[in-house]
Amino acid sequence: MKSKFSQYQSTFWKINYPTEWVVEKHPECVSFYAEDGFGALQLSAYLKDEKVTKADLDELINDEIPQETQINDIELEAFTGIAAEFQYENHFWRTWILRKNKLLLYVTYNCEFEDRQLERAIVNQIVNSLKSIN
Repeated sequence: MKSKFSQYQSTFWKINYPTEWVVEKHPECVSFYAEDGFGALQLSAYLKDEKVTKADLDELINDEIPQETQINDIELEAFTGIAAEFQYENHFWRTWILRKNKLLLYVTYNCEFEDRQLERAIVNQIVNSLKSIN
Protein backbone atom coordinates (compact mmCIF):
# COMPACT_ATOMS: atom_id res chain seq x y z
CA MET A 1 0.00 0.00 0.00
CA LYS A 2 1.41 3.36 -1.02
CA SER A 3 1.20 6.13 1.56
CA LYS A 4 -0.45 9.48 0.96
CA PHE A 5 1.51 12.41 2.32
CA SER A 6 0.75 15.54 4.26
CA GLN A 7 3.10 18.44 4.81
CA TYR A 8 4.25 19.84 8.13
CA GLN A 9 5.64 23.36 8.07
CA SER A 10 7.60 25.02 10.84
CA THR A 11 9.08 28.49 10.88
CA PHE A 12 12.30 27.44 9.10
CA TRP A 13 11.64 24.07 7.43
CA LYS A 14 8.93 21.87 5.98
CA ILE A 15 8.67 18.12 5.50
CA ASN A 16 6.31 15.58 3.95
CA TYR A 17 5.15 12.70 6.13
CA PRO A 18 2.62 9.86 5.69
CA THR A 19 -0.91 11.10 6.35
CA GLU A 20 -1.56 8.23 8.77
CA TRP A 21 1.40 9.23 10.96
CA VAL A 22 0.96 11.26 14.14
CA VAL A 23 2.66 14.66 14.54
CA GLU A 24 3.41 15.94 18.03
CA LYS A 25 4.86 19.39 18.68
CA HIS A 26 7.05 19.66 21.77
CA PRO A 27 8.92 22.76 22.98
CA GLU A 28 12.26 21.25 21.88
CA CYS A 29 11.27 19.25 18.77
CA VAL A 30 8.58 17.85 16.49
CA SER A 31 7.92 14.09 16.53
CA PHE A 32 6.52 11.98 13.69
CA TYR A 33 5.44 8.36 14.15
CA ALA A 34 2.90 5.77 13.08
CA GLU A 35 0.55 4.74 15.90
CA ASP A 36 1.11 1.09 14.98
CA GLY A 37 4.71 1.74 13.91
CA PHE A 38 8.08 0.87 15.31
CA GLY A 39 9.97 4.10 15.93
CA ALA A 40 9.85 7.87 16.04
CA LEU A 41 11.43 10.53 13.85
CA GLN A 42 12.22 13.79 15.65
CA LEU A 43 13.40 17.15 14.31
CA SER A 44 14.85 20.12 16.16
CA ALA A 45 15.88 23.38 14.53
CA TYR A 46 18.43 25.94 15.67
CA LEU A 47 19.22 29.30 14.12
CA LYS A 48 22.73 30.62 14.62
CA ASP A 49 23.89 34.23 14.39
CA GLU A 50 26.38 33.22 11.71
CA LYS A 51 26.58 30.49 9.09
CA VAL A 52 26.60 26.91 10.40
CA THR A 53 29.95 25.30 9.57
CA LYS A 54 31.08 21.72 8.97
CA ALA A 55 33.05 22.03 12.23
CA ASP A 56 29.76 22.81 14.04
CA LEU A 57 28.24 19.60 12.65
CA ASP A 58 31.29 17.51 13.53
CA GLU A 59 31.32 18.82 17.09
CA LEU A 60 27.62 18.08 17.58
CA ILE A 61 27.66 14.58 16.17
CA ASN A 62 30.77 13.56 18.09
CA ASP A 63 28.96 14.49 21.31
CA GLU A 64 25.94 12.37 20.36
CA ILE A 65 27.24 9.06 18.98
CA PRO A 66 29.52 6.24 20.16
CA GLN A 67 33.16 6.90 19.30
CA GLU A 68 33.61 4.05 16.78
CA THR A 69 30.53 5.00 14.71
CA GLN A 70 31.05 5.74 11.01
CA ILE A 71 29.98 9.25 9.99
CA ASN A 72 28.88 9.91 6.41
CA ASP A 73 28.60 13.18 4.53
CA ILE A 74 25.15 13.62 2.98
CA GLU A 75 23.55 16.01 0.57
CA LEU A 76 19.81 16.52 0.35
CA GLU A 77 18.09 18.88 -2.06
CA ALA A 78 17.91 21.70 0.49
CA PHE A 79 20.54 20.75 3.09
CA THR A 80 24.02 19.32 3.45
CA GLY A 81 25.28 17.56 6.50
CA ILE A 82 26.40 14.39 8.16
CA ALA A 83 24.65 11.21 9.23
CA ALA A 84 25.34 8.17 11.35
CA GLU A 85 23.67 4.94 12.45
CA PHE A 86 24.42 3.04 15.62
CA GLN A 87 23.11 0.70 18.28
CA TYR A 88 22.84 1.91 21.86
CA GLU A 89 21.79 -0.81 24.27
CA ASN A 90 18.97 -2.53 22.35
CA HIS A 91 17.87 0.58 20.45
CA PHE A 92 18.80 1.53 16.91
CA TRP A 93 19.52 5.19 16.18
CA ARG A 94 19.86 7.16 12.96
CA THR A 95 21.13 10.71 13.32
CA TRP A 96 21.30 13.46 10.73
CA ILE A 97 22.79 16.87 11.46
CA LEU A 98 21.97 19.18 8.60
CA ARG A 99 22.74 22.77 7.70
CA LYS A 100 21.75 25.51 5.32
CA ASN A 101 23.18 28.97 5.91
CA LYS A 102 22.40 29.86 9.56
CA LEU A 103 19.93 26.99 10.06
CA LEU A 104 20.92 23.74 11.75
CA LEU A 105 18.55 20.76 11.85
CA TYR A 106 19.09 17.90 14.28
CA VAL A 107 17.13 14.86 13.12
CA THR A 108 16.92 11.47 14.82
CA TYR A 109 15.05 8.24 14.28
CA ASN A 110 15.07 5.49 16.88
CA CYS A 111 13.41 2.13 17.36
CA GLU A 112 14.08 -1.27 18.90
CA PHE A 113 17.22 -2.75 17.33
CA GLU A 114 15.42 -5.77 15.87
CA ASP A 115 12.94 -3.44 14.08
CA ARG A 116 15.65 -1.26 12.49
CA GLN A 117 14.81 -2.14 8.85
CA LEU A 118 11.01 -2.01 9.08
CA GLU A 119 10.56 1.76 8.58
CA ARG A 120 13.90 2.51 6.86
CA ALA A 121 12.43 3.21 3.41
CA ILE A 122 9.64 5.50 4.64
CA VAL A 123 12.00 7.36 7.01
CA ASN A 124 14.41 7.90 4.09
CA GLN A 125 11.54 9.26 2.02
CA ILE A 126 10.47 11.62 4.81
CA VAL A 127 13.99 12.92 5.50
CA ASN A 128 14.67 13.36 1.78
CA SER A 129 11.57 15.58 1.50
CA LEU A 130 13.02 18.22 3.87
CA LYS A 131 12.99 21.74 2.47
CA SER A 132 14.06 25.02 3.96
CA ILE A 133 11.78 28.03 4.23
CA ASN A 134 13.62 31.24 3.51
